[in-house]
Amino acid sequence: MTAPTWHYGVTAHYWAEFNTDGPEIDYFRGYVEAAQPALDLGCGTGRLLLPYLRDGLDVDGCDVSADMLARCREAAEREGLTPSLYAQPKHELDLPRRYRTIFMCGALGVGSTRAEDLEAMRRVYDHLEPGGMFVVDNEVPYFKDEIVLMLERAGFVDVTVRAALTDAEPTAADDFLVFTARRPAALPSSDGRG
Repeated sequence: MTAPTWHYGVTAHYWAEFNTDGPEIDYFRGYVEAAQPALDLGCGTGRLLLPYLRDGLDVDGCDVSADMLARCREAAEREGLTPSLYAQPKHELDLPRRYRTIFMCGALGVGSTRAEDLEAMRRVYDHLEPGGMFVVDNEVPYFKDEIVLMLERAGFVDVTVRAALTDAEPTAADDFLVFTARRPAALPSSDGRG
């Protein structure tokens, strides 16, 4: 059973009105610009997604909260944008498109169990084109090595860990990290189906 989240109603309204900027926007933009199409997994009200769409980048959004997606859609429509948005939990990801980049900013472990997050990583793997990249940041509740092992278990290779938003080697003082992982260029899906 999925853990409950608070991303509905008044909280969705708050995020749409007051959580609209931050250094993550420019940081993740580099990955999106390098390889599109991209998916903002856990896009919420569109804090990262909307600026990328304004710049003409090919990015879709997915979030568990229909309330947050409604706020994202409303903001996009006010600007004449028509994003492809999907209301799905990460661990049930089943979209009609494959991506060169999937990024998840601030959503790992939010409203989910560790088993669901591992399944989410497997689903991300299956939604990436061969050679595609997954970029995920994390502050809590996981430990660095645990995330690396989860990514490797899901089938990812070339897993790297950097200090958040700087790409520096992480130190013991860094409690906010960014992980990158790549789907191999020509291997089967995470469940062996191909």
